[in-house]
Formats: sequence, C-alpha cells, structure tokens
Amino acid sequence: LWAVKYFLLGNGASKQLIDEFYTAIGLVSIKTLAFRLKEILKVNACNCCADILVPTLYIQANKDRLVGPQEAQVIGHAVADFDLHQIDAPHMVLQRQPALSYLAIRDFLISHKILTTEL
Repeated sequence: LWAVKYFLLGNGASKQLIDEFYTAIGLVSIKTLAFRLKEILKVNACNCCADILVPTLYIQANKDRLVGPQEAQVIGHAVADFDLHQIDAPHMVLQRQPALSYLAIRDFLISHKILTTEL
C-alpha cells in the first residue's frame, strides 16, 4: 500500500480510489503485469516524437515520482506543436484530479479548434 500511495496515487488518495486501483490490477495476471513493467523500462518514445505532426498536450503531474519534469522538456523539444499543462497531483493525475484534467483537455481541444463547443 505504501508503494501504491508513494509512487502512483499520493498520500491523500481515498480508500475508494485505492480499492478501485487494486480491483483493476487484480483483473490482470501477474505474468502480464510483469511483462508490461519490463516493456515500460525499455521504452524510449523520444525517437519518434519528431514524427508527431498534430498538436500534442502533455499533462504533467507535478508530484509524479515516476516520470520527472525533465521528460516533458525532452518531449517538448522534439514535438513541433507541444502544450504543457501542469496539475498538482501524483503520477495517476487523471484519477486524482479528474476535473482539472478534463478542463486541461477541453481547453486544449478548443484552443486548437478540434472541439468547437464546450462539453
């Protein structure tokens, strides 16, 4: 539990969110989780960032203990049309700050004329 809170959900995570996390993880086999974690450690997406030709939103959790702020800088330098939006949250920013994440995504889509009306 301490590792889930420390690395993923943050100390202020509700019991409901923690329970939902464990339920979701319980649906995946240990073999699959191990495979996914090994694959994550091998990923270097920066090699293909220059090929991204569409506007890109990077939501950065400013309390993320897994993905540091330097990663956003690296991607931002490689992607032509890059917007960085910081949210006060741990790694699982969408789960911990869903309303702020929604607003960031909505505003990004509106600013790039991808969405023409507010949802």
